[in-house]
Amino acid sequence: MSQVWALVDLDGDGRVDYHTLILSGYANPNGVAWRDGDLFIGLPTRIVRLDNIDRYALHKKPYTRTPTTVLELPVQDFHQSRYLSFGPNGKLYFGIGMPCDVCVPPTYRRNATSPKFLHGSIHRANADGTGVELWASGLRNSVGFDFHPRTRKLYFADNGADSIGGVMTANRPDDKLGYAPRKGLNFGFPYCHTTGRGGEAKKPRLRLPGVGTPLPDPTLNARQRAVKCKSSKVTPSIQALGPHVAPLGMRFYSWRAARSAFPRAYDGSLLVAEHGSGGLNATDRLGYRVVRVVLSKAGDRVVRHERFISGWLQKEGTPDSSIVGRPVDLLQLPDGSLLISDDGADCVWRVTYKRPKR
Repeated sequence: MSQVWALVDLDGDGRVDYHTLILSGYANPNGVAWRDGDLFIGLPTRIVRLDNIDRYALHKKPYTRTPTTVLELPVQDFHQSRYLSFGPNGKLYFGIGMPCDVCVPPTYRRNATSPKFLHGSIHRANADGTGVELWASGLRNSVGFDFHPRTRKLYFADNGADSIGGVMTANRPDDKLGYAPRKGLNFGFPYCHTTGRGGEAKKPRLRLPGVGTPLPDPTLNARQRAVKCKSSKVTPSIQALGPHVAPLGMRFYSWRAARSAFPRAYDGSLLVAEHGSGGLNATDRLGYRVVRVVLSKAGDRVVRHERFISGWLQKEGTPDSSIVGRPVDLLQLPDGSLLISDDGADCVWRVTYKRPKR
């Protein structure tokens, strides 16, 4: 069974004063979202709420009450991790991955009075679990999203298929970054995949900025009989991230005049944690890094795509490559520094900016 811990910084200096166990005995808690003193946790089959969680963390005590179930979610063996986040409108957004590698998206309804969920999607609901609605569909597995600090629009990462036509290849399809400014957009999966431009053969092995090329699924969309991938029915991604890089958590950086803040040029940059292509052989491994994405002023296209932090993958692109960590999620602290969780090195990193001496 997994555990949920609180990392407590009592004096606001950006360093952990102590950590304390909050919850244990529940399988695979993944996404967490704090709101008004309560902690929401995404479990494989439900979202639960722990009331007044700060009181337990500050007193170094585990949560002793039974968590309140906010929403019952689909039961599935594949893609169980539930990412969740509160939007600027107070709604709780959460992802529901596909129960397969590539298949037609099924729906799930626990009983006649329960909400209906579509797999391969992002849904949203009120904080009490009511008012469930589908926000975006045509995804494979989104386990990371964030809202632009100025426009308040939703951006998400999506993990592409492991295989195409039942065959796993090292160079396709791409994982991607999507933009869902309004409800009801479909991003094409499983009928349309994405491939990117450039960046495969040489360092930094990073895709060129911009939209990838549509790749029709050879089984479910042969000759594009099911749907035309360049039609109005399919919303393209705004950035192809690379094949099997496994983008997870992502965060917009908001600049503020603080002691550990990054340069002001980082304001509005989107930082994406790429967990890495664990299933590939040593030569073909990709990801294991945090990338920086810079958007246009309108926010609807990417103008820069670059490495922000690398080094978790040593001797990249060689048979001797080795993995020393796997970034998972990111969080900006009030002092401008950045936290990165790492489930390969089993730690949380803190990134600060050191101003050059004059």
